[in-house]
Amino acid sequence: MPYEIIETCRLPFDFIQGDIISIYPNPNSGEFTIDLSEINSEENTSIHIKNILGEEVYSAQLNSSQHIINLGRSVADGVYLIEIRIGENIITKQITIQH
Repeated sequence: MPYEIIETCRLPFDFIQGDIISIYPNPNSGEFTIDLSEINSEENTSIHIKNILGEEVYSAQLNSSQHIINLGRSVADGVYLIEIRIGENIITKQITIQH
């Protein structure tokens, strides 16, 4: 029996978000890489790093598929949330910093 495509659809962005961004190493000493090479988007992309209290400790516009972040000793050891904003979509990841 032959198959026929009736309708195609686009998966929602949040359906695939977990697999399209790599952050390594994790845990780290304050220097790490964010790899967005799986994202094919021409929308504005920015990163916002927040401590566990929700205070922003770093933010930047991302212009390349790999972005190296070096927070050095400007932040304390602990868990940080990384918000990556691609257009109106937000992906949140977690990292641990251990100096």
